[in-house]
Amino acid sequence: MLQGLTLPWVSRRLGIAGMDDDLPSLEQATAAHTTARLALIRLDQMAAKGALPAEVEQRLRRDLEERARKAHAVLGPGADDEHLPELVEGAVSAAASYAEARRELLRLEREEAVRLWQRGEIGDEALQALQRRLDLEEQQIL
Repeated sequence: MLQGLTLPWVSRRLGIAGMDDDLPSLEQATAAHTTARLALIRLDQMAAKGALPAEVEQRLRRDLEERARKAHAVLGPGADDEHLPELVEGAVSAAASYAEARRELLRLEREEAVRLWQRGEIGDEALQALQRRLDLEEQQIL
């Protein structure tokens, strides 16, 4: 369990008013959770093909798992991952370096965020927040 991250979920379950429980926050957590899980599935495929050095895979996996855990803590135990495996089938071929691999994973996360927005699962504010985070991550790629 992640300390402090489960408070919003617990407050919703208990019906406590006055907590930061707005829809955009839940939508952002939904988008962050879904996109991170999707990227992890693709990373598994890339690793299975031997397309990445072990240290690159570990670094990417650690970052994505942390993001998924944080979002899951906000969403609670009802977070849904079942539709993700089939979404990965259309992903681009595996990359040979950390920068290329991370760009591919960011692209995949962006596509999934837009898909969630198009299906009405997240609103404009959640999409924009996720896109800003992905833009910042892309700028930080070495």
